[in-house]
Amino acid sequence: MNIAVCVKQVLDSSVPLRVVHGVVQADAPWPITHLGAADRAALEQALELRGQLGGCVTAISAGDTDAVEALRFCLARGTDRAVHAQCNDGSDPVAAATAVGTILARQPIDLVLCGNASGDGASGLFP
Repeated sequence: MNIAVCVKQVLDSSVPLRVVHGVVQADAPWPITHLGAADRAALEQALELRGQLGGCVTAISAGDTDAVEALRFCLARGTDRAVHAQCNDGSDPVAAATAVGTILARQPIDLVLCGNASGDGASGLFP
């Protein structure tokens, strides 16, 4: 079974931030992002299904350098492939979904898994 999992790198909400003279500052080194919890769950489910059914897991993320970090995490967890969907604004769920949909249409994918909402805006529009 060929499984695609859509992931997004989001701001780590456990890192305290403060605004000083209009500039966001953190007590941790930048970047302070990670894969969102719902996307991590979708990733783990995809990997578990691959273990049961065989096949290939492809991670897909839309956006800029944050998307690349999300894909590196997925490869480290054991995905077979990672695809960076280039789009001008990965934070816009419609633009991101359009970019990812274009890639998915060209792939032999049997199942697409997504988290129910991102860990930042949590609009739930992408899935």
